[in-house]
Formats: sequence, C-alpha cells, structure tokens
Amino acid sequence: MGDSMYVLWFEGIAPERLQELPAAPAIATQGVDVRVVPLPLVEAANCYYQALTGIGSGKSGRFDAVHPIAYKAQTDAATPEGAWQRLLPDLVRAGQRSATLLETDAEHAAYALENATEECVLLRLRDAGRASIDALDAIVRQGVDRAGDAGHTIVLTDVWTPPPRRLVNVNTFLKDAGVLETGPGASPGRRIVWSETLAYGLGTGQVWLNMHGREPEGVVEPGREYDEVRAALMDALRNDWRDPETDEPVIAQVLAKEEAYTGEHVFKAPDLVLVYCAGYAPSPRAFVLDLDNTSVLPHDESGDQNTDVSTAATAATASMGGPYARLIGRGPALMPGAEATGELIDLVPSLLYLLGLPIPQHLDGQVMTAMFTPAYRARVPVLQAGKGATSLSGEEEDVIMGRLQALGYLG
Repeated sequence: MGDSMYVLWFEGIAPERLQELPAAPAIATQGVDVRVVPLPLVEAANCYYQALTGIGSGKSGRFDAVHPIAYKAQTDAATPEGAWQRLLPDLVRAGQRSATLLETDAEHAAYALENATEECVLLRLRDAGRASIDALDAIVRQGVDRAGDAGHTIVLTDVWTPPPRRLVNVNTFLKDAGVLETGPGASPGRRIVWSETLAYGLGTGQVWLNMHGREPEGVVEPGREYDEVRAALMDALRNDWRDPETDEPVIAQVLAKEEAYTGEHVFKAPDLVLVYCAGYAPSPRAFVLDLDNTSVLPHDESGDQNTDVSTAATAATASMGGPYARLIGRGPALMPGAEATGELIDLVPSLLYLLGLPIPQHLDGQVMTAMFTPAYRARVPVLQAGKGATSLSGEEEDVIMGRLQALGYLG
C-alpha cells in the first residue's frame, strides 16, 4: 500500500492528447493505460459524478443538464442528492485516511499541489483544455515527484466525445412519425399540441412519454398503454431513424430506464435513453425541447465544431467507437505496461482498492483488477465494507481483520 496517491484530472482534453505530454509515455509504460467508458447519459456533469461516486444515475439522481417541468427544459446544476457524502474523498476519509478534492486552474495548480498534505489528493484542472502542453506536463511531473517511489500518480482525462459529423433532432423524428403534433401553420417547435402528443425529447438523449398523471396534459395511460407505446417507440427509433444521405442508423442503442438504471432515483429518469451512433449528436434545439426542419441536419447546418484538439487526436478518438476517458498511472501496485478497459463507475472502487480500503456496498462499479500487479492482488484482497472476503485462509482473515481494526471499522 503506497504512502500517497495523486490523481490529476484534466478537464476538456481528448484522451489521446496525453500522448503529447513528455512525461506521459513513461507513466503509461511504467504503469497502466486504461480506457473507461461512461454510462448513459453521457452529459458532462453526469460523467463527473460517475467518476467521483462510482455509482450510476439511478443512485445519484443526476441524469442530464436539463429535465422537463411543465414541458419546458429546466437546468439541473445542483449537486445530486445521492452524491452527498459519497464522493471519493468522503469515502477515503470514512476509511480513516486523509483526502482532499482541489478544483483549480493551471495558474494555481502548482501551489495547490505543493500545499496538499493529504494521503489522497484529487486535483481537477478546470482549464486543462486551454492550458499549454508545457503547463500540463509540469503539473504531471510535480505529481510524480510528490508521490515519490512509494506512492502512486494517476492522470485522468474527462470523457471525450469527438465533434459530431451530423446534428439530429429526436423531436422532429417523432413529429415525422406522427407521435408529436404541432399546431396548424406553426413554425417547428413553436406550438406543440400536447393533447395529441405521445412523446417528446430533450437533453443529451432523453425521451419522455407524455404520461397521464405525470405530465400536465398527459395522454398516455400508465400500465399496459405505457408499455405498448414505449415498446413501439423503441422499435421505431432503432430501425426507422436513418441518415437520408448515407442510410446509416442514427441510434446505436435505445434503453428503457429500467435497463439503464437501478436505485432509488429511477423514478426521476427519462422513459427512454438514447445512445447516438458515433458522429451524431443532438442539435441545440433538440436539447431544449424544440424542433428543427429535419431530423438529421445537413452538414452545412450542423456547423464546424470548434476544438483545440488535433485532427489526429479526433480521428483516434472516433476510431474507439464512442465517448471514453483515459487513465494512465504509475506506482508500485500498478502493473507495468498493462492496458485495461472498464467503466467510469469503476474508478472509485479501483482507487479505494489502491489505497487498501474496503469497497462500500452501495457502489455500482467494480475494481479493475487488471490494473494491479499479481503481488498486490495477492497481498491485498478486494473486500467489501461490512463483508468478509470469500474463500480466505485463516491467515488471510487475520490480516484483513487487523487491517479493518487499524482503519477503525472494528472496535
């Protein structure tokens, strides 16, 4: 178990941009290189809480940047209820280890790291997408120096989605399919006739049924009718929504909320969750429950997405097939040269395991054991808080009980 762990979380950079940092290749060679994918929906703050809590939206209560109230898109910027006291630093402190979360910019990062004395330091660089390569590399090198040979340094990017080739609007598709009605002579999206509308969409990939008793002018009855309408919508979105230029499908996956989420907040989830194919993304109008003239916007209407990432980085990300984040890390417990994959919710249990701490039972994520050396895995069993490990020898049980007692879990 290392003396310290420094997690350097860079906001707004493509995962492949880490290759440009002079210090990064050595870290990946000496340690691990992990690709982690988010759960839907892939909106930025949703991914932020997945990475910090190890739980999905059904337990955190964070689904997207907007949610509907009386048929209007309302901004959802508050800390989700299910994330309170469940962030990684909270869980580390519950294990009687010191931890801090620092959110700063490149100008103040060196000072923040220099004055951080906790065993687990999580520094999120808010302006990493605008910072120079030299500035980012200096921060990485400082983290490596602070961790030393006995500690661990983790570098993490945000979830990155390549700029879309096409913008799409699910509300226009629903209108064309006869599911969403607009008033006579009304411009698209300016006058939706809710008493004749079965479903609508907004945000990163939410589709809501216009359900009686929930929406102000709901027409879909709960129960059998709800199930039938939802099943028909899922079929149409999967099979009928295609790019008119290429005949490619727009939607990669359609999930009912019960398929996508578990937990006490599922009742607040959209009825359907859309995962768009690579290269497609909701239009600005679709995001706020409006319509465009067509459900798949031509190239000249989708606009040129401004990005500071090189063409090579964008192409490499696109080849991965969808949004993902990247983690590289070095330290005595991490497997040299290992390449692994996992989900964003796996970060918290994996980092807790790296600190030798039990894994809380409420987490949705799993420890990415491929990150760790065989010697570390043999010495430190994966243990859930409040539960014993399975198939342990008497000697292993004594070690675990001693560790739990030292951490304050046992009297």
